[in-house]
Amino acid sequence: MAKTRKKRSMRGDNPKETSPSVQARATVTWSSRLELILFAVLAAITTFYRITGQSLWADEGNSAAQAMRPLHELIRRAAMDIHPPLYYLLLHAWTRVFGTSELGLRSLSAVAGIAVVLLVWAIARRLWGQTTARVAAVIAATHPFLVYYAQEARMYIFVALWASLAGYALIRIILREGHARLSLPDVPRKGNVSLVTRPVQISATHPALLLGKWDGVYILAVAAGLWTHYAFPVLPAVLGVLYLGWVYSTRRTLPLLPRLTRFLTDHLAALLLYVPWVSVALHQVRSWPRPKDVLSLQAGLSVAFQWLALGPLSQASPARWVWLWVALMVVALWPWRRSTPQGYRRPHWLSWGLPLAWMAAPLALMAVLRLFRPAYLKFFILGLPPFIILTVRGMVAPWEAWQHQKRRWPRIVAALWLMVTLFLVLSLHGRTLIMYYTSPWAARDDYRGLVRYIEAIATPQDAIILDAPGQWDVFCYYYAGCDPLQNMAQPAQARLDLPPVYALPLERPPRREQVVARLEQIAHQHAKLFVLLWATDESDPKTSWNPGWTPIRTKP
Repeated sequence: MAKTRKKRSMRGDNPKETSPSVQARATVTWSSRLELILFAVLAAITTFYRITGQSLWADEGNSAAQAMRPLHELIRRAAMDIHPPLYYLLLHAWTRVFGTSELGLRSLSAVAGIAVVLLVWAIARRLWGQTTARVAAVIAATHPFLVYYAQEARMYIFVALWASLAGYALIRIILREGHARLSLPDVPRKGNVSLVTRPVQISATHPALLLGKWDGVYILAVAAGLWTHYAFPVLPAVLGVLYLGWVYSTRRTLPLLPRLTRFLTDHLAALLLYVPWVSVALHQVRSWPRPKDVLSLQAGLSVAFQWLALGPLSQASPARWVWLWVALMVVALWPWRRSTPQGYRRPHWLSWGLPLAWMAAPLALMAVLRLFRPAYLKFFILGLPPFIILTVRGMVAPWEAWQHQKRRWPRIVAALWLMVTLFLVLSLHGRTLIMYYTSPWAARDDYRGLVRYIEAIATPQDAIILDAPGQWDVFCYYYAGCDPLQNMAQPAQARLDLPPVYALPLERPPRREQVVARLEQIAHQHAKLFVLLWATDESDPKTSWNPGWTPIRTKP
């Protein structure tokens, strides 16, 4: 009998070989709860530290203005924007409790960032076990890409949140089907679990094949992602293909019909929740101007990898360090065999296939639609959670593969590899975060400082010109002389002791005759003009300006 079991184990019938996450206990023990608390605290430290140290920038000003508007006006303006309204609705509700200060606006994203860290821990734990999960949580909590957008009052961190939640729900669905296929309890308790040595046939009415709570979580997460960003549909498409791959690979032991029904029900239900916005989404995506400053495919993929490694400030580190992540990806995807007392375990193809396909999804989207431009690189946050997990697998995999080797040197090499790579990655994360927290070079556009300067030296006879409509919300958020909710077509002067504010031009692309005539009229009415230049390629595509702001003196 012992020989028979050994042969089956070597052949791959051992349930530990076919289940992606038998090692990870499904019941959250007291130690798991303690881990969650510790990782949440670590993530809170990195995301809330100096969260108001930088000014709101233009897009954050738009979020602030949207949150202040009545709901009907918020929806109407979101229909004219390139972003669906869910984030603005959440921020609207959030600011009713926590206010519209910089901390009140950004704290919603910070909480979402903490949730992403915990979901990365949960996903890695289900796919690869406790060791990978713990290291992945530390890497995620200190990742500059995640911290940067967890401190920004925009929707991008929620793209990662809904993606992580959808991915985790799909993993739970697949694991439940796999447990049923191997006659495992859905939620193993502490201690040893009696395992069978090969898959068994189950009926089409088995509880694991019926729609359950994780289907509901998946549906809501996908629908929330669709209502958050127009790039999100690529994720459920990839997850759906992966689930169909799982269905095909287990077609001989699990009934097809209930699982195909599950696939269709989950995705159609998510789409049904999105139906009210589909026409708006199609119109906005089709009518949005095509970008011109597009990077080549090679340059775009290179920059994307740098962003996934170190975030928006990746250029602050020497390019040679990117090869560290390249090496970790190679090691992570290497066909390792793990030596255990039960034999040689080969990870299930979904353990590495799901993170790889998930990470590649936004890269493929950007490549196909030719969206590799600086302003769109933040979309790669959609693939950040699986990138972190694969990075950690590149650290941990040799140790797990060789820790049971009888010879000593493989264990020493694997331990050194884990310690050195973890130290290097955390050091580069820390260096980038310190620069982000403290360096003026890494700061967002300082509208707070600009407004303080203008208010200190300007007189009521002066005027302020904003060259892009996107500046109105953020400038008026700080400037006492205007209101972000008023009509920018009219000059704003809420206080007579401060200069009025003009938005010019109001249309894209601008009409030269109208702009010149309006400038001449404003110049004759005021002694001095403060002109804030931003997004000049869009506001004045025929003129090359330096970004920033420039005081211009004119005589009436």
